[in-house]
Amino acid sequence: MKICFKQVCLLPVLFIVFGIFTVPAWAEQIVVVKAISTGNHTAKEMENKLLARAFETALNLETKKILGIGSVPALQEKVLSPNIDELVMSYREIGRNVSNGTMQLKMGIVVDSDQLKKILKRSGYYYTVHKPLVFALKTKGLTSDQKEEIDRLKAVSGMRSRPGAKPQLTIFKSEDSRVHARLKYADQTFSAVHREMDELWFDIWSSYFSLDSIHDDYFYTLSLNIEGWSTVEAINLFDSRLADWKKCVENKELSKVIIDKGNIRADWKVETQDIYNLRKKLNRFVKQRALDFRLVSREKK
Repeated sequence: MKICFKQVCLLPVLFIVFGIFTVPAWAEQIVVVKAISTGNHTAKEMENKLLARAFETALNLETKKILGIGSVPALQEKVLSPNIDELVMSYREIGRNVSNGTMQLKMGIVVDSDQLKKILKRSGYYYTVHKPLVFALKTKGLTSDQKEEIDRLKAVSGMRSRPGAKPQLTIFKSEDSRVHARLKYADQTFSAVHREMDELWFDIWSSYFSLDSIHDDYFYTLSLNIEGWSTVEAINLFDSRLADWKKCVENKELSKVIIDKGNIRADWKVETQDIYNLRKKLNRFVKQRALDFRLVSREKK
């Protein structure tokens, strides 16, 4: 982590404001996959099938690390599997065992956690996994297959439709066979046009979830103050750990460190969907290090 000192005031109290330069978050998942040959596949074909299964397992494990739960089958099929090439950065074979027609591989697979998070957000599942979205749906001119596709996409995004709910989504097909979507929420309207239903779906809902007001509906903004640090380096190490608490930390910003007569305090701005688990982790952390913390809500501007 690189740190830029923006302001240093040599007063009885020393204020240091940090600017944090983020780096890509890549996480290695260790997975073991196994297959039994039916006699219809060569060893190379079995290895390729196992490798594909290992990639999917690694993505599911990283999804669980980010969301707290694994992906549903519809999400795996529609969102994760189509993006394997983009999400798997590298892999290594740790070990293998081949005997009596059975092949087992142990793999270390590096997943681009930041990109996975972006894709989960675009699907909507990132937000709705703990708080499903109910919306009103109207369709016009769609085939039965297209309507079934919408039902599958609702499962992918953690949504369900109900007449009279808000926001309101209208999907219809034009004469050139393209599908159109119009989403109304409060005083805003979003539109999208695509050839494929899944592209249309993710496009229109990504616009909705990108709204600040919607983000605020799903996340709490808190002030975290921890004092009793022995060194500034210890604060930097905790800042890195905080970023790794993916299940309960959406965003975090180390705003300042205050040194006053040997006492060192650090302040963060934290966004979370899960205050309970964040507080639980903090209690466990400070108890082991004789630190004190305060976690309080921030007023939204």
